[in-house]
Amino acid sequence: MPEKMKLHHIDGSTADIDAIDARRTLRDHPSEWSTTPFPDEVQKKAQEAAKEKRRAILQLKASGKPQHEVDALIAELEEFQQMEKAEADKAARASKRKEEQKKES
Repeated sequence: MPEKMKLHHIDGSTADIDAIDARRTLRDHPSEWSTTPFPDEVQKKAQEAAKEKRRAILQLKASGKPQHEVDALIAELEEFQQMEKAEADKAARASKRKEEQKKES
């Protein structure tokens, strides 16, 4: 049976994931997943962002726009969030590399 690792999501949830997948997740999404819990303030901010996204989607669905327009707007919203996450991951990886270089010096 594969080794499992417990990962902590930025919103405070946890997941037990196969170790290989967990390492890949930590490498690819360092701003979103960690081996230790995120600080309470960070978790609350992520939870509020998720609530705001749900509210925005519900408002779009209730707007009376045709479904294809709603779908396009939701896709645009999700694409924007993915871009933000990618930028945050890039910054987190750069910060981690900087810390590792300091340790080596």
